[in-house]
Parts: sequence; structure tokens; C-alpha cells
Amino acid sequence: MYCCELQAEDAKISIDSGRRKQSLQSAVDLLNADIEREQKSLDGVQKLVDVYRDRPTFADTDTRDEVNQRHSIVRSARRCKK
Repeated sequence: MYCCELQAEDAKISIDSGRRKQSLQSAVDLLNADIEREQKSLDGVQKLVDVYRDRPTFADTDTRDEVNQRHSIVRSARRCKK
């Protein structure tokens, strides 16, 4: 991830408490941004699945299959993270 954040997590390393707090907050902010980006990606894939389910003629079979596969992968990955 990020060298500074990893050092801030290690209590054995002598870092000023304000700097440690700021570094850890930066790590939390980066993780929250990653979570938000992944949620938006999941929402986008879900919308594609919904569109293709509701309008089967909207895309060809290969495209629908690809979206369904991506949706399955995202759902599986999401279950593993919980």
C-alpha cells in the first residue's frame, strides 16, 4: 500500500503522535476511496445486468454473457471480503 501508512501502523517505530494520526487518517481515506470506487463499479455492472435482463435484444449474446460473468465475479469477490 503506502510506506508511510505501514510505518504509522507499527507502534514500535517512533513517530510523533500527530504525524502518526495524520498518516493513519490518510490510509483510511485511501481505503474509503477504494471502497467507493468498487461500489460504483458494482453498481454499474448491476445496472448493465438489469438492462440486459429487461431488454434482451439490447446487446448481443456475447456481451450479455460477459456482463453476467463480470457480475458473478464481483458478487463472489464481495462475499469473500465480508
